[in-house]
Amino acid sequence: MNSNALEKVLIQGDLSQLSESDRIAYYSRVCKSLGLNPLTQPFAYIKLQGKLKLYALREATEQLRQLHSVSVKIVSRELVDDIYVVTARATLPDGRCDESIGAVFLGQSQGELRANLLMKAETKSKRRVTLSICGLAMLDELEVETIPGAIKTQVPELPPPTPEVWRRWEHISDALVWATSILPDKSMAELQKMFDSVPAVNGKKAPAFVEQVLSMAVEF
Repeated sequence: MNSNALEKVLIQGDLSQLSESDRIAYYSRVCKSLGLNPLTQPFAYIKLQGKLKLYALREATEQLRQLHSVSVKIVSRELVDDIYVVTARATLPDGRCDESIGAVFLGQSQGELRANLLMKAETKSKRRVTLSICGLAMLDELEVETIPGAIKTQVPELPPPTPEVWRRWEHISDALVWATSILPDKSMAELQKMFDSVPAVNGKKAPAFVEQVLSMAVEF
């Protein structure tokens, strides 16, 4: 990851300057730092005001609630004109609390459509307060749906963690990029050293390298 691209990510929050391999590595590192499983794709990308950013999916908030033992309770439901507002309160085991609202426009909706909107407001409040109490200043997928001009983009496919993945590699750099997505806490130098140290099997180091990386990933 070059310095200019890294600066745009850290200072401006813009991922569009990263190559696909760097984006995969960054995605995996974010997941690792939060204790989330990147293979479940807890985040997706959104292009907003010319910048590419991550936003949270349902998988992210569900895993965060479980990891941090977040208890969520609905404390109020009210109808303000045609807007249905739900307030959710999240509590951590240490007693710290936070609150967030989820609001949807009901208009003249009726029947099943109205029921779905009511449930959407409740879900939105729970997800927003989960992200907030976990310290993530990130949009939730239900918020993204209502932002004018927001464009969802496809999440780069993470290399599959299968023993046969090495057959697609053409250079050692392919092996290192793959390993970074599986073990984002390891530096390229560490992975290079690991690759160099594995014994060759039938003249090939790649199969043994894959096996070692996957065995280490089990500890995730």
